[in-house]
Amino acid sequence: MLSSLRINGWNNSRRSWVASLLNALATCNFSILTRQIRNKTGKFWASSNPS
Repeated sequence: MLSSLRINGWNNSRRSWVASLLNALATCNFSILTRQIRNKTGKFWASSNPS
């Protein structure tokens, strides 16, 4: 089990920068998407969630 994880980690280490880049892009896109949704439904969200 540990050896398989170690092998997977070694194989993924070469593409780790690609994975981190994709994660950053996905997070950025998700933040923009949620921000747009929040802008559109901001008043309703604020009225339904006083906190």
